[in-house]
Amino acid sequence: MLGALLLLLGGAEASPCDAVPAAPKVPMPTEFSCPVGATASASGNGIECISRDGKPTGDAFNIDGKTGLMLHPLGLSLAWTDGVVSWWQQRPTGHRVTYEGGRPAKVEHYVGGDLQCAKHYEGARLVRSFEAGKWSWLDKKGRAIDPKTPLEKSEIASVMKEHTPEVQLCYESRLHEVKGEFHGTLALTVEIENGDAKSVKVSEDTLRDPPVSDCVAARVAAWKFRPSTEAVEVTFPFVFKERR
Repeated sequence: MLGALLLLLGGAEASPCDAVPAAPKVPMPTEFSCPVGATASASGNGIECISRDGKPTGDAFNIDGKTGLMLHPLGLSLAWTDGVVSWWQQRPTGHRVTYEGGRPAKVEHYVGGDLQCAKHYEGARLVRSFEAGKWSWLDKKGRAIDPKTPLEKSEIASVMKEHTPEVQLCYESRLHEVKGEFHGTLALTVEIENGDAKSVKVSEDTLRDPPVSDCVAARVAAWKFRPSTEAVEVTFPFVFKERR
């Protein structure tokens, strides 16, 4: 009986989020390659890939001073500052990891684009996890937080900060398509209830680019907050500056 129990425990499958993979090294422009059939074209401070029908594939490489960004809709994407990776993701299947202060702040694993597990940290403390299709929010003692507890401003700001890279991607992916000046502010007013964004409305848009505003709105609508039975309305301002 004991032998069978040990065999069962030994065969237990570990979560991909239990260990953090090493960050990829910062690539050189010469290491960037386009998908098969696409050609590389100079674009501002970087490179973009153009398909045979003349349309951008979404694959791009950009360096602006000390910061850089490599995008692959199907493959490895990453961003860096001063030679240090700030986030990276392997799509559609693989890890997505963001860093803060040199340590992992968010570790997620996707299969076919669907989230399988996640662990989010504040410093060394685990504050949120996703396993078996369910999110859990933890207090400072590692206990689940009561849903009747109202959301705090710091919690909302933390979610926004965690998702800033994906919002920036909505803007970055349009840089090579828009001619002339391309900067501005996009503000979204969001009603949050039971952890979900129940409504997302544009309250300010000086960028005036529907593809970006639609992309950002779709991202924000998918954000998950700590479940609270007390609804709250909040406005998220996003300031976009050119990186050409």
